[in-house]
Amino acid sequence: MIKAALIPIVLAAGFACAPAAQAYSGDQADAEQAVTVIYNRVQRGCTPRTPPSLQSITWDSFNPAAGGTGRIHDANPGLGGPFIVTYWNEKVGPAHDSPPYRAYGQWGVNLEFC
Repeated sequence: MIKAALIPIVLAAGFACAPAAQAYSGDQADAEQAVTVIYNRVQRGCTPRTPPSLQSITWDSFNPAAGGTGRIHDANPGLGGPFIVTYWNEKVGPAHDSPPYRAYGQWGVNLEFC
């Protein structure tokens, strides 16, 4: 009987301690994080002797929870360039790598260089 009474308490504690699911807002800051991560990962592979040093991202267009286009500015003027970012509906699941897009969370990032 005591064990049966402890089950709801143990379950409640488990839910309270469980980590929160990753939330993707679909806003511009979220998109910039995806572009930054993918850029650093990909550019290191393209130019291993010249590591990336992202300085800023400028947007030509951006629509929340949809995507946009822009340009990556690196400290080295020979690096960086244009990109396209698209948002995958979270009801469908996270983005998947599908050339030319590289996945990061709900975002697919197409670096139009490298």
